[in-house]
This record gives sequence, C-alpha cells and structure tokens, in this order.
Amino acid sequence: YYFNHIWGSKQGDIENFAVTEMSNSGLLWATTGEMAHRILWMAGDITLFIGTVGGELMLASMNIKGAPLSPNNFNFVSVSSYGCADIDARVLSGATYFVKRGGNGIVELSLDPQGVVPVAIDRTLLAPHLFSTALTGIAAAPLPTPTLWAINGTNRFYGLTSLANEKIAAWHQHDTASLDAGVLDGNIESIWTLPNPGGWTETWAIIKRRVKDGAAAWRYWRYIERMDYIAQTTADEDKLYSDCGKTWTNAGSTTITGMQ
Repeated sequence: YYFNHIWGSKQGDIENFAVTEMSNSGLLWATTGEMAHRILWMAGDITLFIGTVGGELMLASMNIKGAPLSPNNFNFVSVSSYGCADIDARVLSGATYFVKRGGNGIVELSLDPQGVVPVAIDRTLLAPHLFSTALTGIAAAPLPTPTLWAINGTNRFYGLTSLANEKIAAWHQHDTASLDAGVLDGNIESIWTLPNPGGWTETWAIIKRRVKDGAAAWRYWRYIERMDYIAQTTADEDKLYSDCGKTWTNAGSTTITGMQ
C-alpha cells in the first residue's frame, strides 16, 4: 500500500500504467520529505490539487502553464499546511473546497488571476462561530447559485454561497425543522447533490428524525429528503426571501399588528 504515490495511465490507453522512457508512457509520482503524507483525496478541473493528512499540494507541469504532464515534466507544489479531514473535496465555481483536519472548517483552493500561483483561503474566518462542532460531510450545488453545503451530524447545516472568480463568499445556516408536531428536528447524517433537468441542482440528505409512534412512544426513523427549490420571481408581492417575514395586503388600514 503506497499511501503517498500517484499513478497515471499512458496517453490514449487508460488501462496501461507501465512506466517507460517515452514521454507518453504511464506515470508514477511520489511525494517525498515533508510532503510524504497519506493522500486522502485528489480534486480539481484544470489544476489537480491533492489533499493529505499533513498539507495540500498541487501537481502541475514544471515549465509551461497547462502543458501535459509526463514522466519528465511534473512538479509537486506545496500549497498550504492545514491538513485534511478524511472527507472528499468538492469542486465549485472554479475552486476546490476541503474540510480541514479535525473538521473545524473549510478551505478554498484556487489559482491566482494569472492562473499560475496556488492560493489557499480559510473560509471559516467569515463565520467561525458555525464550526464549534466538527464537520462530517460537504456537497457542491453549482446551480442556480454556486453553494457548498456542509453538515456536522446535528440538526443544522450550513451553506457557503461562493463566486470564487468574483471573490464573493457568504455563509448561511439552516435547520431540519418539521411542520408536523409529531416529527422532531433531525440530525443530518449524509448530504449530496444531483443535477435537475430544469437547470438547477437538487440537494438531498439522509436525516435521522424522532417520530411519535402512537400515543406516547417515540421512535427514530431515517428519511431521504430533498431540499425544496424556491424559484426566483419578479412579482413584488412574492419577493420574500428571509428566515422570518410577513406580508401585508390590507391597503385600507394604517395599523399593522401581530409583529411580536
């Protein structure tokens, strides 16, 4: 078991990993020295980022931006030393996101505007109070607005709306409250996303809820649930996007009650 090795197949022959002196042969790379930690994930689009127990790396060609990798043209670049939790990274809006070692936050990996130098940004600093409980999973929802979902096994989950190329990011939190008095808030055990034919991303979760069974007994059940999609609207009376709000349509009155 080579915990710090990466194998690449021959160009045009994806099952051939034999390494020769030819420039199009299979590839074998190994991290060494201070970078020789157990690899937990690899992710990226144009650039391949590598997450290890001890830090984060980038695998790139040595001389030409975007040039093909070969046995004689590759380089490991140390990006940051946060260290990763054993949770798969996600690619979203031109950046790669991973959970830090210990689960207490999320880091964004991307390239500088010139597309050369790797940059690591700790997105936890935007809302550190959300991460007192270790994260257990993340999922990426690219449409309609790029959002990274994060869960920690409780009844709350968190979203990072991010436009990495525009340097815009903000956290928001949600819960699993039920409208049914016989169903309590549930702990989210898993979260994932799927593309919808309508052009948006569905967010699904496995939630363990405590449900009233009969007159007094409560039992635990696991449900597969989908987050409801709220389509954007142009009607002024329907533009209510908030955690708490009311609408008022009685034009004949100048007094509003019930706002406690």
